[in-house]
Amino acid sequence: MQIIHVSQPSIYIACNDDFTIDDVQRAKRTAKINPAAKAVSYLRASSHRPNLTDETFSTDGLGCIRLLYWITLERPTAKPEAHWTRFSKLFYDASFEAPTTAAMRVLSNTEHAVHGEDAYLISNLRAHYPDEMDAIAALGQLAKL
Repeated sequence: MQIIHVSQPSIYIACNDDFTIDDVQRAKRTAKINPAAKAVSYLRASSHRPNLTDETFSTDGLGCIRLLYWITLERPTAKPEAHWTRFSKLFYDASFEAPTTAAMRVLSNTEHAVHGEDAYLISNLRAHYPDEMDAIAALGQLAKL
């Protein structure tokens, strides 16, 4: 397990050795940074496996879904638009849109209707996380019932 401190938006992310997000917590801006945490400046999304560089922690579509889920748990009574706004502010660029959309297409069971970049991103997610994507698709099917 690794702990990553992202200074913009001031959160701690607990990851396994493959940088798959296990847990997220807000960091108090006035508190000292946990000395066991690896500090990075920014969070971004990628179409590839999650990775860590000196300046950024890059996550993928599954990580985006986990971050969005964490935001909805923080304020469960907020409107979906407010959750999306808070989610988008976690990232320093608009990199989150394509990986998140790909994961949401798996959830909504509309992945068969996409082409181009979306299909590529979905195939990457399915290749990296076959069990998790099957579970997300099953949840989407259950929600339709």
